[in-house]
Amino acid sequence: MNHAQQTVLTLFQQKQLDYDNHMEEMTHLWNDYCQRTSPDIKEPACFAAGLEYLASKTFLGPKLSQKACAEKYGVSIHKVSQAYRQLSDTVNDLISSYWRATVDGRFNPSLSHSKKLDDLINHILAVSTYPGNFSMELSQDQHFMLAELFSNFYGTSFFEKVELCWELFEIHPYHPDLYIIVAELAQHNHVKKRILTKAMINGENAIEPFIMTDLMGELWMEIDARPYLRAKAAYAEQLVNEYDFDGAILHYRELMRLNEEDNQGIWYKLLPLYLEHGYRTEARALLDDLQEADTFILFYEAIYAYLEEGMTGKTKTLLQKADHHNPHVKDLVLYPKKRPDELSDYYGVRDKTEAAVVVSDTLWAWNQHKELTQALRDLQ
Repeated sequence: MNHAQQTVLTLFQQKQLDYDNHMEEMTHLWNDYCQRTSPDIKEPACFAAGLEYLASKTFLGPKLSQKACAEKYGVSIHKVSQAYRQLSDTVNDLISSYWRATVDGRFNPSLSHSKKLDDLINHILAVSTYPGNFSMELSQDQHFMLAELFSNFYGTSFFEKVELCWELFEIHPYHPDLYIIVAELAQHNHVKKRILTKAMINGENAIEPFIMTDLMGELWMEIDARPYLRAKAAYAEQLVNEYDFDGAILHYRELMRLNEEDNQGIWYKLLPLYLEHGYRTEARALLDDLQEADTFILFYEAIYAYLEEGMTGKTKTLLQKADHHNPHVKDLVLYPKKRPDELSDYYGVRDKTEAAVVVSDTLWAWNQHKELTQALRDLQ
């Protein structure tokens, strides 16, 4: 975030009086907008006013007109409206998720303030890490119970997840997969990161030292190592959510080194980070290692060519090839309102669900490089 972008956020934080409890979400939203569009901000007060108006709409705060917002920040109503539209059009996916969470919390107050979840988090943070493999201390029946409890999570409600987590904690209070689930349920980033740090430590402690050496590059083959690998991937994803992209890249690279077959699909996470944040040498090496020719790789090849060479004949050919492989991508790039509010847990091949994931991963490229977007639009 550059100085002007930070000034917008600082001004909003200083002038708003009603959104202290939602400052983490608003900071995330503003960061995401800046990442997607790289705005050239001439008047920070206009965007700060737009942010407060957006907050009033998203978090059901005190009724606030654009006129009142304009007067508060000393700008014109037109500029408040313009900033609000730009923000809402660009990060509508985040706004929708925040709005739904706010409505759910208003009509189900205990959903956002679950004492049981808070107690569980406090227990996890208070318990020491385990200096070995605690699973070895469990009986066969307890192992069966753990497996059954983990299998029951799919499709459950928030409250049911909390109850299942408590049952897991009572059997295995150090299990990295339990910690990953609890981190997803936790509200605050610093808590999520602390829980996931403990998950990684417990996961690594459960692996025999010789395993790390003997199975370097094939660590997924060791069943007891998989919770550690999953915890490390979850920690990297949390770093992405906090905009610590370099930190996430380092963890993803380590995961690729530990598990060269990439059973976790880490390259899907790593490649867009390489491309978006200027690690083109690493992106090229990873693309060369990947033998598949799916929609993701085809579009990444086109984006890489554009970033390296500009809009050349080669770039257009690669873009045409990618578009032919899945034309739904083009539709979702050009028409944001057609994008789903949430990505599906599973996606198909060359269909709309796959296209939605591709667009989500490459949106930064289309937003930052209008020439590339226009070239996609011009394809026949």
